Amino acid sequence: MVIQLDEVSKRYGEKVVISDVSLQINQGECLVLMGDNGSGKTTLLRLLAGLIYPTEGKVLRKITGGTKKTLIRRTGYAIDRLPVTNFTAEDYLLAMGLMQGLSKKETLYQTGVWFELFGLMEDKNELIASYSKGMRQKVNIMQSLLGDPELLLLDEPLSGLDRNSQKNLIQLLSEYKKTKMTLVCASHEQLIVSELADRVVEMHRGKLIRLLQPEEIVTVDTTLVRVTNLSEADAKILSTAEGIIELSTQSKKEAEPEITIIMHSSHSDILLAQILAKGGSIQSVTREEK
Repeated sequence: MVIQLDEVSKRYGEKVVISDVSLQINQGECLVLMGDNGSGKTTLLRLLAGLIYPTEGKVLRKITGGTKKTLIRRTGYAIDRLPVTNFTAEDYLLAMGLMQGLSKKETLYQTGVWFELFGLMEDKNELIASYSKGMRQKVNIMQSLLGDPELLLLDEPLSGLDRNSQKNLIQLLSEYKKTKMTLVCASHEQLIVSELADRVVEMHRGKLIRLLQPEEIVTVDTTLVRVTNLSEADAKILSTAEGIIELSTQSKKEAEPEITIIMHSSHSDILLAQILAKGGSIQSVTREEK
């Protein structure tokens, strides 16, 4: 599969989310999308998945051995966070596999390998609603891999995963890449860039700023902050602030929702002060040096 974006723009009303992006994605390569929160990475992934359509421009696909009708079967997509459901992990993945036309036997075989790899074998019959963020992220990735897609789209795939699980995922994706699977990852993680990327796209406010080789990426120190007692409206405003790389909310039963924020360390003093000024309670601050 080769994908060509030709002067693609996406607007919602007056708001321009993607602006005039032209890009070719080749079969078998790993393209990494980098940029701060709100730069347009997730919208670009949704355009590539065919979930939304451009307001202007075209997304052209050359599909090997099939037609546009088979595109959905050939595309796997791990969204930025898996919705909390009352399915068990095994039942959810089985349902997703059957929806894609896989047999029950084939689905259970594939998921059994991944349950073992990600250390979820003992928890596969527990409700996803009871899972931690990291456990849900593993299930999210597993559903995207069902059916061995030709195009795999991943939105911050390492988010919430412990270091061992991150390494296992990188190894798994490396093996799939050898089969000519095309990967497009929205990620700020240097591990993705150094181990998987063939090219890196830097985005800012919906525009493609430049194309880079992985070795050209200059890493920066980041700070991970966990916050509670911050309103949804304030979190939305904060997500667009300069220096914010990623902001996500994790709801917990009978507990205050916790917001995880990854920011550039150079902006951390200002952003922490903003969080406190908005009434947020800072639970932890961890600096991650690259």
